[in-house]
Order: sequence, then structure tokens, then C-alpha cells
Amino acid sequence: MRLEGLGYLNDREYARLLARRVAGQQGAGPARLRQALQVRGLPPDVIAAAIAECFAETDEAAAAVAAGRRRLAALRGLAPAVARRRLAGHLSRRGYGAEAIAHALRALLGEGGEELEGD
Repeated sequence: MRLEGLGYLNDREYARLLARRVAGQQGAGPARLRQALQVRGLPPDVIAAAIAECFAETDEAAAAVAAGRRRLAALRGLAPAVARRRLAGHLSRRGYGAEAIAHALRALLGEGGEELEGD
């Protein structure tokens, strides 16, 4: 196809750029990225490669911590258990896995949400 030969149609490049944008601007995790790319009709192998490249520099757990840190200010003043539950829900909706969420909760809230107490 002429457009592909000229570089205008390139699924791999499109998937790579879209994955980086969604991960960066929305703080999305792998599951959310997969969904965003699938909606656009990209092939599974292209999607897998784009997600792998997106999380090659930063692992999923570190990305979850960064995404959770942005949300943390809105949770100040809440009971530790409530803040923990809301932060976990927020990260889950962003597409992070259970292990990454658990890591982010420990990193941001400690074992019992101590960082939010006293605010």
C-alpha cells in the first residue's frame, strides 16, 4: 500500500505513541493501555509490544506509585482505611495489577496509612 510505504500508516508506531501518551497523561497501567489499544482495532502482537516498550523503562509497580502519588492529595484527612480503599480502587481503575497496587499502597501509605494520620 502506498501510504504504508510512505510511513503514514504504521500500526506499531501508532500503538507505541498512543501507549506512551495514555500512560503518561492518564497514569494508566497495562490493563488500561491494552483496552485503549484494542478499542482502536490494533493486532494483539502490536498491543503487547507497545505495552512492553511502555513499561520497559519503568516497571508497573513504580508507575503505580507515581499514579497514586498524584491522587494522594485528594485523600488527605480521610480515615486511613478509607484512603487505602479509595487509592486501591483508583489504581485498579487505571489498569494496575494487584501486586503493583499493593506495592503502591505500602510505598505511599505504609502498612496502616500512617502518612495520612494527623492531617
